[in-house]
Amino acid sequence: MAKMIKKKAIPATTPNQLNAGTVIEGSITIEGHLRLDGKIKGDITCSGKLVIGDQGEVEGNIHCQSADIIGAVHGDIQVKENTSLFSKSKIKGNIYTFSINIEPGAVFNGKCIMGSDEK
Repeated sequence: MAKMIKKKAIPATTPNQLNAGTVIEGSITIEGHLRLDGKIKGDITCSGKLVIGDQGEVEGNIHCQSADIIGAVHGDIQVKENTSLFSKSKIKGNIYTFSINIEPGAVFNGKCIMGSDEK
């Protein structure tokens, strides 16, 4: 008799990662967390935390649970919980978030609506 091998399910808390040098053209949907050190030309929908590293770039809109942005975003950002813009971040677009932290040195050109993730 053949033995049944069960595959372990990857927990939703295991982060997905796109490394530097990776370029994706098109919208993506991620179940769980995402760390982006590459470039995405399209929208991102992420059910967990989105981290955009210092080499990460997004040309599109973002929808996520929480966000730590060190890199660049050109588009609107909708975050259900907290958004953190670190000193190297460059944002051109509007942010809709429950709360926001902005470090000195961050560049943010757009409007911010706090207290809600709804446009």
